[in-house]
Formats: sequence, C-alpha cells, structure tokens
Amino acid sequence: FQEDKIPILHQLIKDDNEWRKLKLKADNKRSERNKISLEISKAKNILLLSGRSSFFNIFNSLINLFKE
Repeated sequence: FQEDKIPILHQLIKDDNEWRKLKLKADNKRSERNKISLEISKAKNILLLSGRSSFFNIFNSLINLFKE
C-alpha cells in the first residue's frame, strides 16, 4: 500500500526543488529590477534638481518606451 506512494513522493520532492529554484531566480530578478528602478529615480531627481528639464523630458520619454 505505502510503496505505491513512493514514486509520487519522489516526484513531489523533485517538483518542490524545481519550484524553489525558480522562485529564487524570480526573487533575484525582482531585486535587480528594484535596484535599477532606484537608480532611475535618482537620475531623474538629479536632472530635475539641476534644472535640465529638456534632458529630463528626453530621459522620461526613454523610460516610457521601455515600459511598453
């Protein structure tokens, strides 16, 4: 009776390991995206504070292109 469940248990362990690897990869990508977003925000603030509004508009346009 219990021996019939062993292959199911092995598959469950294998699937769990794969899920954990994919979750870690997604978490790392999310962290990388957040760091880039922070850098973009800092760059936008620098452009705004420096009075370079035309550069800011071009920069903002580029950001919007990548969002699409």
